[in-house]
Amino acid sequence: MCACCAHETRPCMQHMQLRPQCDAGDHIHQPFEPELDWNDFGVRVPEERIPVLHEILAAIDDDTYRRKMVSLCIKIQEVL
Repeated sequence: MCACCAHETRPCMQHMQLRPQCDAGDHIHQPFEPELDWNDFGVRVPEERIPVLHEILAAIDDDTYRRKMVSLCIKIQEVL
């Protein structure tokens, strides 16, 4: 469930356009899943790793971040 918009399409698209997604927790289901592979443009962090979330996010290199942003833009266009 999308915490910011409860699966409503327009707010979710606006939310997604801001940055790659970070899901911190277990059993989180995102809008349009499984049709969209959220790993292409987001980061999933298991609940037990939340204490080191800052390290996980800091370890994302610039190339990976850019690739996720490009993928995010492509996926948004596909959904719209």
